[in-house]
Amino acid sequence: MGKMSKEISDVVRRSVVLFCSFVIAQGLFFASPSFKISKIEVKGNNFVDTATLIKNSPFQVGDWFWIDWVCNGNLVADDPVIESSTIRLKPSGVLVISVKEREPVALVWTDKLKSCWAYVDKTGHILGEETVENQSAKYPRLKLNFPLAINGGMVRTDLIKILLQIDPEISKFKELTVNYYLIDDMQNISVFAQFLGEETEIRLGSLENISSKLERLKAILSLEKRKLSWIDVRFQIPAVLPLDKDKVKLKKIAEDKRKKDEATAKDAEKVKVVKVEQIKQNDQVKQTEKVKQVEKVKPVEIKADSKVESDEEPVKRTDNSKVIEYLQDW
Repeated sequence: MGKMSKEISDVVRRSVVLFCSFVIAQGLFFASPSFKISKIEVKGNNFVDTATLIKNSPFQVGDWFWIDWVCNGNLVADDPVIESSTIRLKPSGVLVISVKEREPVALVWTDKLKSCWAYVDKTGHILGEETVENQSAKYPRLKLNFPLAINGGMVRTDLIKILLQIDPEISKFKELTVNYYLIDDMQNISVFAQFLGEETEIRLGSLENISSKLERLKAILSLEKRKLSWIDVRFQIPAVLPLDKDKVKLKKIAEDKRKKDEATAKDAEKVKVVKVEQIKQNDQVKQTEKVKQVEKVKPVEIKADSKVESDEEPVKRTDNSKVIEYLQDW
């Protein structure tokens, strides 16, 4: 009996030793420099800025990778633009973050988006503003004339669906070059397109009976040789309004004046900037001259035993003892 208990205690002791050794080994393994993040690389991002993504990520340079991973998993940023993400740590300590962003399907314009075009995906998520660098004409453009279109960084999904349904049909008309679509809060559609060199509004209404409306539009475009202000195909008998030449002239004059005013404002701003820079430069020159003048006037160091040459007559020194005696008598 005593022999058996001794064997059991030996087994327990060995198990404890093995377990402790395993824990220590694991600790040393995970605490090795290979698991410390030395650098972060981001791949697959187009709309999300790399620096911003790294800044907002729970994974930071100098952190232990496995601690961040246990706490956050593969989540690198709480950004609606990012659909999914994966992370991978190289043996050198370089953390590679691969993100999959939502795919843009259209460009949307509304005053709620700071008066700019913004990319949106099929579910209405706003991905980012259109810039000169990422400007693209392959996406249909949608203008919204009501503020309810934006709600928490999203565009109404039904409006995106209508746009994606009507754009392929309108694109079939070779006579038209679409500028943008306008959809109101009742889901009525208007197309603003170039026709015979002028912008023409095409009023389609809702998607109801859209095939018949498109047939009427096809007939008008094939027959009409005049420049038109608008085409209305919402009803069985379509209507058109020829373009008023006088209005075109007035519109062109107003547009030229607007461009001229913008150019004048830009020139004035440039002149203002130049003047400010000149004032700064003049102030710097004056400050430099003052410093130089101060440096020229250096204090003369006079030692106790040194004699200073001067053209003036030496001042006769007074006997201090006599002065003290005089003051006491006084």
